[in-house]
Amino acid sequence: MSNLLMSLNLHQHGLLRSIFPTKHPDGMVQIPSGQFQMGGTQKTNEQPIHAVEIGSFWMDIKPVTVGQFRKFVAATQHPTPTWGHISVDSPTDDHPIIYVNWFDAIAYAEWAGKRLPTEAEWEYAARDGLEKCPVRNGDAANFYGQKRMTNVGGEYPPNGYGLYDMAGNVWEWCLDAYANDAYPSDKRVNPVVLPDCELDLKRLLATNAPRVVRGGSWNNYALAMRVAFRAYQPPEQFYDYNGFRCVMDIET
Repeated sequence: MSNLLMSLNLHQHGLLRSIFPTKHPDGMVQIPSGQFQMGGTQKTNEQPIHAVEIGSFWMDIKPVTVGQFRKFVAATQHPTPTWGHISVDSPTDDHPIIYVNWFDAIAYAEWAGKRLPTEAEWEYAARDGLEKCPVRNGDAANFYGQKRMTNVGGEYPPNGYGLYDMAGNVWEWCLDAYANDAYPSDKRVNPVVLPDCELDLKRLLATNAPRVVRGGSWNNYALAMRVAFRAYQPPEQFYDYNGFRCVMDIET
């Protein structure tokens, strides 16, 4: 791994605010703690496959919706997105928000008392307890040639944890900076990859490092639906297939 990157424990460094709910948060599901084999063999940036241990956390059942993001913008005076562009491929408040960059996603998560998932948390949740997770077929995921736009969460079957659209629909921003050689050969516990210059929230929000996106989208071929598939985009980039979902820590 590059000397400029390191694996961190979010809880140790206090990078983002977390709320420890006393009851089941609305619209979220508890992902149990566990260990899994992260990575794949089809691309070099997925290698080596390595053991990762993840603590339990809450995760949004569906990607953040247009309606939820509208409430955030109204409450915070966050720069208003171009709703007309959004409505072309996400026409209702129940469709996932799109045309949001990584900074937009970070800001929404902070406002909601949540945070973005780490790349490891995202893959762990997407695998839903399975060591091998197949490419979804046209009946189970929205990828290129299916709907030709986003879908409302719930139109396709959930995975084993009850999460919708972990494959297809929209690319989902993760907290991690992207590195082609991010994976170690030894075991990691609750890892997150950040450059040295991002070790506090103020500097994190000034980053220009590319960020990880996961899950593929309605505008990508089936290859991107693979659970181990890694992609990245500049943090200021926004497209008609970029969205996100949030997580919350669970007090232990």
